[in-house]
Parts: sequence; C-alpha cells; structure tokens
Amino acid sequence: MSTSHVYSQEQALRVLTWMNDLRKSNRNDAQPNESSYNTILGAYSRSGSADAPEKIAKILSYMDRMSTEGMQIDLKPSTISYNSYLSALVNGAARGTISGDVSAQKAEKLLNKMIKRYENGDDVEPDGWTFTFVIQAWAKSGTKNAASKAEKVLRLMEAYHRRNVLVWSDKSNVTLYINQFNTKPISIAYNSVIDAYAKSNTSGSARCAEDILRRMESVQMSGENNDVKPDLVSYNSCIHAYAKSRERGVATKAERLLRHMEDVYKDGDTSVRPDVRTYNGVLDCWAKSGEKEAAYQAEKILNEIYENYDAGVSDVLPTTVTFNTVMYAHVRSGHPQSGQRAEDILNQMDELYRDGMEEVKPDVISFTNVINAWSKSRNEMAGQRALAILNRMEELHDAGYSKNIRPNSFTINAVINALSKSREIGKARMAFDTLQRAKQKKISGVNMNIKIYNSVLNACAYSDKRRGDDPNDILNIASKLMEEIQEQKMASDITYSTYLRVLSIFMSPGEKRLRMLEQTFRQCCDDGLLSQGVLDQLRWSVDSNLYKSLMKEGSSSGDRRGEIAVNWSRNVKYERQYK
Repeated sequence: MSTSHVYSQEQALRVLTWMNDLRKSNRNDAQPNESSYNTILGAYSRSGSADAPEKIAKILSYMDRMSTEGMQIDLKPSTISYNSYLSALVNGAARGTISGDVSAQKAEKLLNKMIKRYENGDDVEPDGWTFTFVIQAWAKSGTKNAASKAEKVLRLMEAYHRRNVLVWSDKSNVTLYINQFNTKPISIAYNSVIDAYAKSNTSGSARCAEDILRRMESVQMSGENNDVKPDLVSYNSCIHAYAKSRERGVATKAERLLRHMEDVYKDGDTSVRPDVRTYNGVLDCWAKSGEKEAAYQAEKILNEIYENYDAGVSDVLPTTVTFNTVMYAHVRSGHPQSGQRAEDILNQMDELYRDGMEEVKPDVISFTNVINAWSKSRNEMAGQRALAILNRMEELHDAGYSKNIRPNSFTINAVINALSKSREIGKARMAFDTLQRAKQKKISGVNMNIKIYNSVLNACAYSDKRRGDDPNDILNIASKLMEEIQEQKMASDITYSTYLRVLSIFMSPGEKRLRMLEQTFRQCCDDGLLSQGVLDQLRWSVDSNLYKSLMKEGSSSGDRRGEIAVNWSRNVKYERQYK
C-alpha cells in the first residue's frame, strides 16, 4: 500500500470526523452527506489494504441505516458508494490480500442484491461499472471456471441493458432515458472476460475468447453501443489465449488476427496498433504449434518486424523475448539445421546488443534454447556445439557481460542431453565432467536433479564400445552416479532401467554381471520403482530362467502376481506402472 493512499485515507477521515463534530454542535451546514462519505470510500478502495473491503462494508451499513431510519436521508449509499466496495474487492484479490474466490462471491452477491432492490422500487441501480467490477472479480479470482463465471455476468449485463432499452422505448420517461446509457456494457468488461479465458487452462478457452472478441466486433459493427470496440488489449488477450491452447491451427488464427490489426491500423484506427507483445504472442503460437513450417513462419515474422521498422511503417522493435521465442520454434522443429539456425540468431542478438540495442541482450534462456536446438537436431556436431555454447556462457558471465547468462540446471541438462544423443566417442565422460563442473560451480538445482543424473546415465547407456568407448570408464561413471543417487534417495524408475542397460552392455558376460543385474533389480523393487520400462529392460538383459525366477519372488504380504506388482511399483508415476 503506497504512502499517498495511506495519507489520503487518514486525511479524508480527519475531515469527516471534523464535519461530524461540527454537526453535533448544531452546525448543520457542516453535516457530511453521501458525497462526503464517498470520498472516504474511494480512498479506502484505492488503498489496497487487506481490511479495505471490511471497512467500506461497515461504512455502507452505517450510511444505509442512517438513511433508512430517517436520521439522515441524504446519506443513502449511491451506485458510486457500492462501486467503491466492489473496486476494493477487485484490488484486494489482485494484490493477494483477499481470497479471489471469496472476493468474487461477495461481489456477485452485492450485484444481485442491487438488482433485486432496484426491481422492488429502490432508486439505486447498478451501472456499467458495477457489472464490470464483478466481472473483473471473477476474472482475477484464479478459481476453476472463473472465465465462464465472468462471462455469465457479462451476459447478465447485456440482458439487463437490453431490458432497460426496451423499457425506455417510451421516451416520455426521462429517468429511464438517462439510465439506459448508465447500464451500457463497456469494452473493459469484454476485455476482462477475454483475459480470463486467456489465463484459463480449461479446454476450449481459446475458442471462448475468440467468441467474446467476435461479439465485440459485432456490437461495434451494429452501432448499438459506441462504448464497445475491440482494442489492442482485446486482440492481445485473444492471441495469448491461442498461445495457451493445444488445438491445431491456432497459430494460423493468431497470425490472421495480427494481419487484421495491421489492416485496421492502416485504415486509421490507432487503438489496434500492434505492439511488440502482439508479435511476441503470435510468435509464441507458432513456436508451440509443433507445425512443420513453424520455425520458418516465426523467422518470417521476425524479419517483417525489422523491415517495417526500417521502412518507417512501424516503431516496433524486437526484444530478447522475441528472439528467444523464434529460437524456441527451432527447438521444437527438430530439423537437422535447427541448431545452426538458433545459434545464428543468438549471434545476431549479440551483435545488435553490442551495437547499442539493450532490449535484445541475450539471457540464459537464449543460450539454453540454442543448446536445446542442437540437442534435438540429431546433428553429429550437436554435443560439441552444446559444450562450446556452455563454455561461451561461462566466459561471458565471468567477464561481466551479464549476470543473466549464468548457466542454470536447465542449461546443464540441455548440454548433457545433447551429448547423450550424439555419436561422440567419450560422450559419457564429457557428460559426467559437465555435471561435476556444474556442481563445483554450485549451479542451483543440479545436485538433487534426477533428470540430470539420468541424462548422464543415458550417455553411458548409449555409448558405443565398438567405436572406441571404454567399457571400464563407462561402468565406473555409472557406478559413481548410482552411489550418489542412492545416497540422496532420488532414484526413479528411469534410473533403474537405464542402469540395467549399462550393466548388460558394458559388463562382461558371466556370474558377476548376473549378480549385478539381480541386485539392481531387487533394489528397484525395494524402492517401489518397478515400471514397464524396467521390466522390459530386465527381460532383455537376463535369460528366461532368471527372469521367471525373479518374477516369482514377492513381498511377505502375498505371493500373487498382482500383489507383487502393486508393492514393487508403489512409487512409480501411474502412467509408467508395471501392469
């Protein structure tokens, strides 16, 4: 809560107290009225304090009682008074000082109460902002189905206004003539619903957001309400909804919206002028789409941004996020050239930054995206290039280039993945050394990260002794990893299936290997980590007699296969459990 808001609250309260003291001294000309109290309510509403709604509710109750009991008729709360309470609920939920769900329920309860009282003859009617605050309360509540609840209030708002217009059709009623304008829906109400759908994880949210946008366009085209018109916020929120959607074709829809915005802007409507968030949103849609041409389309839009800026058509310049998103499109593409293309984009960013464009300074996400692009490219140079990028990051960080390019656990995992998938001789040793270096540098999230340890084990499991990889070195690395994993109690079923593969490939055939395989399998079962993957690897690693013998063993609680399976796989994620 800002100092200015605290001051305005206290100042308004002092004035109100002074006026009440004067009234008690028979100075009726100083008696505070509804407008005086609204000043206090507004100050509380803007304060953002956790107790603001409660304090406003008490003041409203006092005003209502004073008016109803005839002690001061002009103190009756107005629409503005109630809107202050609703605004306080919205502000409190947005700041996290009030439960979003509780805030929204209280807001809707007041709206329904105002409607009912007005229908029963009260002269205080909800206006467009009353409905909008309730919509915002639901939109910001963070509750399940928040977006659909916000839309429900929007539909109520539309219906309420239509009813007012129909009632006003008798133009002799001047009061209703004025009120029908007060209850008109406004763009902020529609934008709040679109934004709620954009933040929703519910299936079909993107389509719902688009439907609201189309309704806004329809209202604008009809001319029935000049206060409703899609603007930059409307389109950006809808594009954001597309970016979160898993539906096919949303990238094309998002780009279609962008082109529409560009056309409308060229026709003179500056309120829909695309900004960098618009372009970043469309790029995000392409990057997440997984479509074959996604990386190409993303680079095409990036080039358009530059061309439009150079031609004076637009003042929008790309940011670090813009470049990172295009690189992520290359990560998702898995094309053999994706690693090189992502690295070229990184070099372009670095060059622009060194030329004075602070907005495109590469960060840890930029470098990690390049490493991931190399990892997924299936390029023979992927492992070496990933290590080179990691070395570059560390050198730049140590030289003071930026604090935001220090490698993190995601970076390390990406490098090790690239090595694991490569055909490099000695990749297991390189992966292990990368892990050790990260631990020495105390990179956060590496020590207890089973994904990283499993990636190093994977580099061991998919090394190739026929091409020169040393079996003893690989077994030594895998053994050290398993010791650490067991010590930290962080094994997963993938850990065991991968280690079984290492043992079966790189240990010499014989009793010692069988004992190691049997011991590892039993440890896996004791840990409750028997999955279908572990079972398949065991079947591939041992002869049928040993396999059958191991499967007959069970816990002391039962000897039926189903009971054994439940006990042995108790700690496996459901989708990988042994059936």
